[in-house]
Amino acid sequence: DRCVALVYKVLADIRKNSLSSMQLSAAKKQMVGQVCVDTDNHENVALGLGKSFLRFGRDSSVQEVCRKIEAITSSDILEVANEVLDEASLSLLSFQ
Repeated sequence: DRCVALVYKVLADIRKNSLSSMQLSAAKKQMVGQVCVDTDNHENVALGLGKSFLRFGRDSSVQEVCRKIEAITSSDILEVANEVLDEASLSLLSFQ
């Protein structure tokens, strides 16, 4: 019960507080770096192109993906966090 309460507290904090500019910058650098590393593996590139085509009906260049990552704001993340981490939509599986 204590762990569940702590998890809900952390999720509430994520829904309430925006990332600082330093946190957002670090997250963007991490994502852009990961995207660039993934392009070194031809299998990852093919899988990424396939997923993009299946989901969106088109492919996206690495430059386009990086531009989209750079365009993300703290408020964008907060909006998604409030949608995805809404307490009403969370479910709990307990083992007793």
